[in-house]
Amino acid sequence: MKSFSLNELLDLLASPDPHLRDDIAYSQLASRIESGTEDRHLRELGDRLILQLNDEAIQTRSFSALVLGCVVERSVHIDQLDRETLRQWLELFAAWYRTETDLRGWDEEFGWLHAVAHGADVIATFAQVPELEEENLVTLLSLVAARLLTPTMWVFKEQEEERLGRAAGIVLLRSELTRSAATSWLEPIALAFSKSEPGPTPPWASNTMRTLRVIYMIVDRGLRDGNASEFRKTPLRKDVESAIADVLQLASPYTTQL
Repeated sequence: MKSFSLNELLDLLASPDPHLRDDIAYSQLASRIESGTEDRHLRELGDRLILQLNDEAIQTRSFSALVLGCVVERSVHIDQLDRETLRQWLELFAAWYRTETDLRGWDEEFGWLHAVAHGADVIATFAQVPELEEENLVTLLSLVAARLLTPTMWVFKEQEEERLGRAAGIVLLRSELTRSAATSWLEPIALAFSKSEPGPTPPWASNTMRTLRVIYMIVDRGLRDGNASEFRKTPLRKDVESAIADVLQLASPYTTQL
């Protein structure tokens, strides 16, 4: 296989060819970052990927986000980047994710685009950064809610709700969250459901209901770290389950009637 430079691989994230973008660019970048080959360039690499979140092409934005998650994970693992840099990256990533409008999962021509799923994976990575404080974790949960509530024509069909639900579940594992912080992100969702009118279910509502059900299951059962046999449980499991159930009842009257 041809050896590409770092800049060449970053450029290939914009390729409309799914083989060049996914099988070569993303795979090689992820491998090089995980192995430590790019440890000297993590700050510059992260800054470049943040800039590419503003690219005109959806594949560039989505795959730049996915690689950014690799950079954040490696940076935390080797304790290389300062807290302020990570927070800046989170802020700029969040600005892209909450406003992305192209939510295609699989495209016959471009292959995987998957902005929702890729962004969810980045949230999951940030959620495991030890330096993040409660306010940052609340930002992550609010970002999940904002992503769900943004009007869209796209209905999740490529397990986007699974990836987004997992991301929220990982945030909710953090012991720094108070009861209010762990549940207040659901308030705008409850408000949106309470204002819904009879008629066909809009895509955002379908996406939100399904994602909340995934989060409920994760909170109830817990998450495993790799191949570990033990499940990590949400510290405020009962409070979060109750809050999610209350919100779902607003949109699911059939679950409470004979």
